[in-house]
Amino acid sequence: MKYFIIIITLLSLIVIKSSAQTITPLTLTYHRKLLHIKELPFNKVIVFDNRFDTAKIKIREYGGYPLYVMNFDTSSTISIKKYIETAITNFPKKNQLLYINIKQLRFENVYPRFLFFSADAYFKVNDRFKKIATIKKSYEIHMHGYEDSSYRRTITRALNELVETVNINYYNQNNDENNADTFDTFNTNVMNEWKNFPIIIQNIYTNGVFETFDDFKNNVITPLSFSMQMNTDSIFFRNFSENSRYYNKSRNQYKHMYAVSYNNSLYIPTIGRYFLALNKINNTFYFNVPYSLPNMYSIVSERLLKTPNVTSNQLTSSANPYIALIGGAVGIAKQIKVDKQVRSEKQEIINKGLVRGDLRTCFLDMDTGDIIYY
Repeated sequence: MKYFIIIITLLSLIVIKSSAQTITPLTLTYHRKLLHIKELPFNKVIVFDNRFDTAKIKIREYGGYPLYVMNFDTSSTISIKKYIETAITNFPKKNQLLYINIKQLRFENVYPRFLFFSADAYFKVNDRFKKIATIKKSYEIHMHGYEDSSYRRTITRALNELVETVNINYYNQNNDENNADTFDTFNTNVMNEWKNFPIIIQNIYTNGVFETFDDFKNNVITPLSFSMQMNTDSIFFRNFSENSRYYNKSRNQYKHMYAVSYNNSLYIPTIGRYFLALNKINNTFYFNVPYSLPNMYSIVSERLLKTPNVTSNQLTSSANPYIALIGGAVGIAKQIKVDKQVRSEKQEIINKGLVRGDLRTCFLDMDTGDIIYY
């Protein structure tokens, strides 16, 4: 584990140097009163950060450089401690210390709709730790004006729910110290929880498709007969029959799959039509994006760049069918122009990613199936 953490640290330093990262500091501010609280069971907090990636909570995937990375304005443990102790200031409190173990706290990369949050909270009982609350949840991002404000509010919403859950559980549970289910320690990395997933335990895989991430995590394979061959630069291709439900011929893309197994090796689809080899390490998997493809940052950024739907007001509101027809033609012309511009911007993102050697080392988040890249 120690050497794995060292490798991650070195990778982060390489990214910072090569990508000229710009860190966007995120300050947690108190904006909603805690609910259903009469007297809190604690007055102080100690926070432990045991996330997979402690270097960032969000990458702004806009396709340009420098890379914009969002992180706390101070260390994560200090930021979270400061926020919670500020949020509880005006409530009556017992003189007790709450221990919080953060295991997930970051915004999704591949489909950036959610904050992934996972944390356990403990009180100390006779030199052992009693778990009082667990939160493991995805919080949808609700946009409130500025983007930074929306991210900040989503994080504080999750932290508020943790505090409220601690409060409810404390007064609803039997707090007899002699009967407490306690632990010697809890300060372990989230990857330790992944070691019992079936896909991690299993080392022999039959040929087939993992249609979803849950299928992959639980080693649920849909058997399938197919062939696979490696092209240059460690890119793999699969051969399907034209009527396969896993292949869209018109788009030349694979579908309905998270990963595949072939000849006892695992592969993950990339850009819809390539496969890259998955390698197991420290209770997760990693893969490398070869230089013949754009880096992972550009792959995600290009996919996220959407074409806006340009329409004409005349088309929807005019009572005159001829005006509506003209308006529709104008709308189509505008849409074609926008489509062309977006295609150009997408190609520019891809071109930038092709010439960069960084942001190609990718790990699977075994809680969510998201990709964490450096």
